[in-house]
Amino acid sequence: IDSEVKSLVFANRDDNGYFLGGLAQRYQNFQSTTPGDSFSILHVPSIDAASVDRQLFDTGFTYGFDTSATGLSRRSPTFSSANLVGRFDARPHLALPLFLRGWTFRPSVAIRDTYYTQHKSPETPFTIGTTLNDDLNRKDFEGELEIRPPRLERIFQKGLFGKALKHTIEPRVTYRYVTGVDNFLGVIRFDNADIVSNTNEAEFALTQRIYMKPRTQKCDDNERENPCSRVATELLSWEVAQKYFIDPRFGGALVPGVRNVLESTVEFTGIAFLTQPRNFSPITSRLRIHTSRRTDLQWMLDYDQRKGQINLSNIFFDYHAGAFFIGGSHALLHAPGELFLSSALPSVEKFNQFRITSGFGNPSRRGFSLAGNVGYDLNFTTLQYSAVQTSYNWDCCGLNFEYRRFLLGPVRNESQYRFAFSLANIGTFGNLRRQERVF
Repeated sequence: IDSEVKSLVFANRDDNGYFLGGLAQRYQNFQSTTPGDSFSILHVPSIDAASVDRQLFDTGFTYGFDTSATGLSRRSPTFSSANLVGRFDARPHLALPLFLRGWTFRPSVAIRDTYYTQHKSPETPFTIGTTLNDDLNRKDFEGELEIRPPRLERIFQKGLFGKALKHTIEPRVTYRYVTGVDNFLGVIRFDNADIVSNTNEAEFALTQRIYMKPRTQKCDDNERENPCSRVATELLSWEVAQKYFIDPRFGGALVPGVRNVLESTVEFTGIAFLTQPRNFSPITSRLRIHTSRRTDLQWMLDYDQRKGQINLSNIFFDYHAGAFFIGGSHALLHAPGELFLSSALPSVEKFNQFRITSGFGNPSRRGFSLAGNVGYDLNFTTLQYSAVQTSYNWDCCGLNFEYRRFLLGPVRNESQYRFAFSLANIGTFGNLRRQERVF
């Protein structure tokens, strides 16, 4: 059982498509009860500036930029950076959207320059590397081409329950090329800005959507100029995608035998599937069914055809009826093994659990609200978690109470009591944090 503690302070300003922000952040992960077995990353401070895509004069080109200056620090039992590592990052980009007879083309280029005041020696499957008090300059060139063919569609006048349906098929192909990152293994990893690597890849995706139009629609007799129309809603969306890696070693960034976290894979799926060179990524499937405003069903699936296994299967459902609600989820995670360098903890390769939540009301509702949830582990066939939260709100203030129970055998077996007192337009006091609420 690990425990994460996150502290964050930020301020930002948006003005006419330009962004300027400041950030101070501390992340801690206590991996066990052993003193010193913790992991921490510090951002103090981070100054960021960026812009949305804007037209370049009277041409068809668009441009934008992302820049940042950050002070960083990383601590773990086996690796420690300097107390403050400076990182300066700049990435201007240029694109040219083109439209031709239903086809959409979007070629884009970017250059990126990232400067570090400290780096490390290259890592291996058994060592993270050691810090080197010399600067490092990472530069790259990025090129991308996105192609969207014309959408295929068909309308069924007599579809589901007599309601008109429209079925659309939207293919998409994206080619991406990044070169120049010849020092990836020397970069100290603090956040997503540090996992940029060389890549030569193509992504293929196919999205299907089904829209439903009701048979009758209420019309306003006062608006005679506008004819009555039936508004279509999206009933189903399903996207299937896969990547082909022309360079399976990512320019030397891939280390065989361990989980490799690269920008190319993080943006595609949350599972670190790269443990060996490979040309094809797992196939990802994202399905959502939304039959009404009261119901919602989602299913996310990652299938690794190389290993012949499901890496990820997450199912979520939600139903609302007035103030009452019920929801549930099932999470199956089959991740590749991991070597623990800082402790002798066994690796957990398969996670299989479901959770059910039900209740009445919501935290901001006037009067009484109540909700509860349970978590059941299918691997150990035990109820591992349960919680109940109740609240009562007046016009001026509100009270929240929560009871939690953990049943994790010798690892963790305890009860927790939490509360929060809120004053309207002032703040909330107590030990019941937002991310820990049942609802």
